[in-house]
Amino acid sequence: MKRDSRKVEIQKYLKSIRVKKIKPIFWRECKKCGLEFRRENIYECIYTSLPFEHTSYSYGCTNCFHSEEYFVKWLQDNDFLYTEEKLQKWFKKLKEMGYGF
Repeated sequence: MKRDSRKVEIQKYLKSIRVKKIKPIFWRECKKCGLEFRRENIYECIYTSLPFEHTSYSYGCTNCFHSEEYFVKWLQDNDFLYTEEKLQKWFKKLKEMGYGF
């Protein structure tokens, strides 16, 4: 049985993306409008960032984003968050440099 290690790593990164609606105690800045919010509903996106695999957070207010899906789509379109195609390019570049995958 064979498996493609690149696909396994891509799925690991894509599964790390979690979005939820929170009411933060401390001030959090919206990525789109730049306003800071506290004790109001905002979206929080938690994901594993490249290349050092640490947890990153992005926030978006409910005034700018009407749904979680729209928030994730906006983050991906503006290069704050990766897509499957970007991950494939990333791992292809790593392979060309001699780091496996």
